[in-house]
Amino acid sequence: MEKQLITGESALRDYAEAIADIAYEAGAQGFCPTGNSRDTIDIIIGWANEFTRRHQNTDWNEVEYLDTIYEFTDQKLKKQQSQAE
Repeated sequence: MEKQLITGESALRDYAEAIADIAYEAGAQGFCPTGNSRDTIDIIIGWANEFTRRHQNTDWNEVEYLDTIYEFTDQKLKKQQSQAE
C-alpha cells in the first residue's frame, strides 16, 4: 500500500472523514473479504488514500461530497465482490 504524508489539520480531518465514511458504508454492507479485520482495514485505508488523492483539488462547495464518496465506495465494493467470485 502506498504511504502518503498528510499535513495540516484540515487535510487530516478530511482524510479521517473519508476513512470513516468508507468504513461505515463497507461495514453496513457486511464487507469483510478475508475474515481478517487487519486485511479489511488495509483495504479501506487504501481506498481512502485513493479517494483523497483523486479529490485533493475538488471544491466540495460545488460537488456533493456524500454522493461522491458513496459512489466511490459502491464501485470499490462491487469490484471487490466481482474479484471474489
